[in-house]
Amino acid sequence: YLIGYGTSAALWTGSIFVDQPQMFYLWGAGLIIDLVTPFTIYKYQLRLPRLNISHITERYGLFIILVLGESVIALVAGASALHGVTFSVMVTCTLGLVLAFGMWWLYFGHISHARKDNLPLHYAVYGWMHLPLIISLGAMGAATLNVVAHGTHDVPDEALSLACGALATALVSMGIIRMAIEGPPLYRSIGVLFIGAAVALAIAYTAQYVDAFTLLSMLCLLVYLLIIHRIWNDNKYMVAQEATA
Repeated sequence: YLIGYGTSAALWTGSIFVDQPQMFYLWGAGLIIDLVTPFTIYKYQLRLPRLNISHITERYGLFIILVLGESVIALVAGASALHGVTFSVMVTCTLGLVLAFGMWWLYFGHISHARKDNLPLHYAVYGWMHLPLIISLGAMGAATLNVVAHGTHDVPDEALSLACGALATALVSMGIIRMAIEGPPLYRSIGVLFIGAAVALAIAYTAQYVDAFTLLSMLCLLVYLLIIHRIWNDNKYMVAQEATA
């Protein structure tokens, strides 16, 4: 632990004294060491007392809510960039809110209330996979700002790719987290998240010359289909549990 993070700290500190592009190389090396170090000390973590991670789940959940709040701010900023608030703008902003609420529902339905164990490796995957998840949720907020700011005009390819790519990354991150904390018995139900990610990427590739309303409608439809699948799967599991009780 000390060797890994000490080396990383030295690289980050040393980057102050060098010019570009060497500075970025040191940043990249330091970031890689930061990400890899927890997995290299796994065998030592096995010797430590098991931790109760229930409070960690709450902390991650609160942070996710804060990040999703950026999408709400982005909607306001995007609408303010337009010359006037029309009915179509209001509908588009509402769809943006619906999408943000859907991501909240997906996270707390798939991750926050999932069964967890205290295995160090699973805990490391659970923690570190929140990094791409949080980054992607923040990117969705930035994409929403750009999408809404274009009003009834076609969404630029950059904003379209960012919105769909961020959604796909978020879904893949959620899927990997659930695979780590719940294991093979639920892989089939978790796999729908990866299918959803593939659909999001397909939208980015095929949906050209679309306005903000159309794009957000497609993304909302995708997210809420995943939510419906989650609710259906939960009900199916409860019925099976009652049948075996």
